[in-house]
Amino acid sequence: MFSFHHVGYVVTDLSLSVNGFENLGYVASKTYFDKVQNIKIVVMQNNNDPMIELILPIEDNNPINRFFGKNKSPTPYHVCYSVADISNASEHLRSQGFIATMKASLSVAFDNKPFIFFYSQPTGLIELIET
Repeated sequence: MFSFHHVGYVVTDLSLSVNGFENLGYVASKTYFDKVQNIKIVVMQNNNDPMIELILPIEDNNPINRFFGKNKSPTPYHVCYSVADISNASEHLRSQGFIATMKASLSVAFDNKPFIFFYSQPTGLIELIET
């Protein structure tokens, strides 16, 4: 039901982080602006390695700053899983005690596919994206 998709990584300087991951062999996508979450996103890919989604919070009005507060060091933020049906997968997570942190929205960085975030104490923040 759930397949690993990417790791979301919060950064403080998008250009510096892109350069750092390029030095590890990753190739950067264009920069996307997500108006709903008030963030900039660059997707990094390296052959068959897992994708890394670099996320730069813009100003204070975004879910990352609400989640992390004033912690401004680059850090992994979430793990994303692809699912065939986001509604069914969401209901499954809710039945397991996960709490949705937002309403489903469309991902600007992943071909406008539906996505949603969930939180639970044992797993932390996870994202679902419908593929």
